Amino acid sequence: MYTYINTIYKDKGNFMKLRFKIKRMLAILLSTAAALSVAALCACGNGGNSNNGSGNGGNEHTCEYDKGVVEKEASCTEDGIKRITCKICGKTIKITVDGGHKYGDWVIVTPADCANEGQESKTCKSCGGTVTRVIERTQHSFDEYVPTDEEYHRAECNDCGEGQYGEHDMKNGRCTECGYETGDTLGLEFESWIEEGYMLTGIGYNAGAKQIKIPATYKGLPVIAINDNAFDESQLLKSIIIPAGVRFIYNSIGEYPNPFAVCSYLEEIIVDEDNQTFSSDNGVLFSKDKKILYRIPMAVEEFTVPEGVTEIADGAFYGCSALKKISLPQTLVKIGKKAFENCRELVEITIPQSVELIDEYAFNNTSLLNATFEYIYYDAKGFNKYAMLGSLLKSSSTAASYLKNKYASYSFIKVDPPSVN
Repeated sequence: MYTYINTIYKDKGNFMKLRFKIKRMLAILLSTAAALSVAALCACGNGGNSNNGSGNGGNEHTCEYDKGVVEKEASCTEDGIKRITCKICGKTIKITVDGGHKYGDWVIVTPADCANEGQESKTCKSCGGTVTRVIERTQHSFDEYVPTDEEYHRAECNDCGEGQYGEHDMKNGRCTECGYETGDTLGLEFESWIEEGYMLTGIGYNAGAKQIKIPATYKGLPVIAINDNAFDESQLLKSIIIPAGVRFIYNSIGEYPNPFAVCSYLEEIIVDEDNQTFSSDNGVLFSKDKKILYRIPMAVEEFTVPEGVTEIADGAFYGCSALKKISLPQTLVKIGKKAFENCRELVEITIPQSVELIDEYAFNNTSLLNATFEYIYYDAKGFNKYAMLGSLLKSSSTAASYLKNKYASYSFIKVDPPSVN
């Protein structure tokens, strides 16, 4: 008990000593501040008695200094000195004029990007000296994800090309981040098209593929078009699956009239049921309303164009080397360019009365021996007399020869015969 009380008193004694020291320091500081205040107000002259009335030297005042005289110019590396004089008492003091560089604004020397740091500098207006500093790398600007395989997708930086990979987040058979759907063909080539979506332009590394399923989206936008040469490297292709968003399939002015004409082993074209522009029936590509026949499979030997079809599109039967027999409907109005070109087994055809236009090269390089026109003025003799080619056609020729060889590059247009009085 005694030890505890003694400890308390010892601590109390130390505390009292510390308290005394603090009071003493505060007193010293207050005295110093008071002395400085008096000195500022004291006589600045020669120290004479304030009661003798001689000069300003004995009058207490606050000094008012002039602009001063520079005794030493400040420089970029050294401080300067200026002498200033009190306007009242004439007292002079010297003050330091800060030196140092006078830099302009920062100027970018090398821009930073997501791959490299940049650099900027500023220049002293006095001596021309420069200082530089590093600009930190910018953030990557990643594009939308593109599927790389059945498990992963990749986004590429638009600036440096660096890739960022992620795993598919599959919900109901579709990745929510890249749009990959189970069964989509990977590695296809696309180009941005009319700011609404993408156009398929090539098959990439799928030259040996037997089936291509075109994805519904690419980089977050719908696939809306198929270019005329998209399948040029797909000779072995047997099946093409077209998504709902495709609205354009472009024809070519080159050797192959449409994207599918090069696919020598094509067996079917399948169109998503939700597509509002195209449709398919038993592997044949039609317009949505079934009025235009765009393409049939290559290996067909006999084919009946359905009633209701008004147009056989350019190259619809191009290269169908096995085709021997074709039946055309009474609703047919137009047979497009190169529609039956290179159908080497085709030896006869009947052109319905409804047909108004047979476009150029429609029957080029076929084996036609007999072409029958249901319209009376489209037989060999009538065709000579009333077709737009008029006197260019010789009466000794047959309708088949007109279509096949001599006038392959012309279009045949149906015309009514002149009235007979």
